[in-house]
Amino acid sequence: MTLFFGLLGYPIAHSLSPVMHKAALNHLGLDAHYLAFPVASENISEAVSGLWALGCGGFNVTIPHKQAIMPLIQDSTPLARKIGAVNTVLRTEQGWLGDNTDMAGFIAPLLRRKPDWSEAHALILGCGGAARAVIAGCQALGIRHIRVQGRTPENLKAIHEQFPEIQILGPEQSMASVLVHTHLVVNTTPLGMDPHPKASPLKQEELALLPENALVYDLVYNPERTQLLTWSQEQGLATQGGLEMLVYQGWKALQLWLHPSQEDYSLLVVMEKALRKHLLWTARPKS
Repeated sequence: MTLFFGLLGYPIAHSLSPVMHKAALNHLGLDAHYLAFPVASENISEAVSGLWALGCGGFNVTIPHKQAIMPLIQDSTPLARKIGAVNTVLRTEQGWLGDNTDMAGFIAPLLRRKPDWSEAHALILGCGGAARAVIAGCQALGIRHIRVQGRTPENLKAIHEQFPEIQILGPEQSMASVLVHTHLVVNTTPLGMDPHPKASPLKQEELALLPENALVYDLVYNPERTQLLTWSQEQGLATQGGLEMLVYQGWKALQLWLHPSQEDYSLLVVMEKALRKHLLWTARPKS
């Protein structure tokens, strides 16, 4: 029996999830496919029902559906409910079950850099579903000083209700006094993503205000080196792109869908190699 998994989002042409998941499924020798489904917000309910009727084994969720999907599925894990966003949905006997692998994906590269983040001050740019996973990830790392800056009042209000212990910064807030005390900046917005790679959530002169030991983490992975990361590197700051997070959260999703007897870490290598090969190919000079 042929299995199939998918990705729901809109727009979705930029996503590299199909590249890495297809490589992983081929490596496992499974008769399975991973498909990207561009679904606008007004059609999300019908899409979720349709995937169930078609026998889909599970699917990922990306912008703008990570929060909107929650009332459309039968259940969600405690972690997904804590975050208030779902990025991975799996099929169970009771119906769709939503989970969140974004948090684990976000944390993984940070723990490889150092084990203790408890004294850091974090600034999260953006207030969507990815921001919620990053907030929860920062809390899991023991970070006590967390600020979120966003431009959508209703989203900021919802985040404050979900995480009342963090500080909310509106779009009118001056960033200077915040940046000088920030050790971890995380961009969760799509600014800088293809097809607008020159966009950035922070200006070059704002990045100059960060402490010299600060880390700038951009969840955007296409392009791998965003404008934000380029400017940060020019300032001598440490940087982290979104490719590792993408691979790790995708690998965790496969664990949920396929229920292997043990975690296959070789898949991480297969998935990352496939992504880097794809990015190298698409970045080649056009004749």
